[in-house]
Amino acid sequence: MNVKKWTVVILVFFTTTLVSAQGIKILELRGGYLNPKGTEAGFVFGGSYGVSIDERVDLSLGVSFFHKNYQKESAVADTNYVSGVHETTVMRELEYNTTLLPIFANVNIRIPFQPPLYWYIGGGLSYQFLFN
Repeated sequence: MNVKKWTVVILVFFTTTLVSAQGIKILELRGGYLNPKGTEAGFVFGGSYGVSIDERVDLSLGVSFFHKNYQKESAVADTNYVSGVHETTVMRELEYNTTLLPIFANVNIRIPFQPPLYWYIGGGLSYQFLFN
């Protein structure tokens, strides 16, 4: 366990050293449509911030946000009064909120093609927090 901790500290130190040497910042904003199982579909928004450690390599950290609210209501009683007023009693059977918060790290490697066009290879690691 101790070896893993020091390995991570050393990697972060070297990455920080390389990043501070280059100093090019990258900001990425994103939006999309998410349709997870168990809740209704909706929009997801997020962004990432990173640095270019080389002319071809970018590292970034980011977060996204998705929130959906669901309510199920049923009519329990209907009453019609002589005066013409119609009254409906509604009961809320179910109500829940779903919040999804993915946190991710990305690496992009650009391959020169013909400027200004580039091919790139990307990879990422993500962890999602789900709050109900």
